[in-house]
Amino acid sequence: MRSNLYNYRAEFLTWYDGDTVTKSIIDTGFGHQIINQRIRLKGVDAMEIKNTSKKKLTPEERVQAKAAKARFRELTEKKELYIRTERLSKNKRIDKYGKYGRWICKVYVPVEELPQLDNHQLANAIVVDQNEMKESGLYQCYYDIIEVLKIEGHVKSAYEKL
Repeated sequence: MRSNLYNYRAEFLTWYDGDTVTKSIIDTGFGHQIINQRIRLKGVDAMEIKNTSKKKLTPEERVQAKAAKARFRELTEKKELYIRTERLSKNKRIDKYGKYGRWICKVYVPVEELPQLDNHQLANAIVVDQNEMKESGLYQCYYDIIEVLKIEGHVKSAYEKL
């Protein structure tokens, strides 16, 4: 049975806000890379950096937006990243794009890459990959970056108001 989920190694180069990357390098395997792919975190919203409507941002909203972007960057910059995309359907062999042409993804970082995080506080953000065993005989564990940002209050579910 084929899955509609696809995993890739990635490197993020430029962050737009707390839920969007504007430049990245995606390793699709067999020596192929996609460069400058835009990525949007799946199912969450962060405060916008720039005004997207006629409503002006308050100074407090601007501070929140910059804090979310800084935290997203801190968690993913120069880290071993894995992204998981979805395919549109089993018949279409293209990755799912959002309305602005961005890949809609979940982002994972190995637990060892972020030793400063509190494993007890972020227990709900840890994902165990039972298909990948380390030399120590333990399964590889990852932080789900979306869940970390939610727990820390930097992003909300796309169905909640900011």
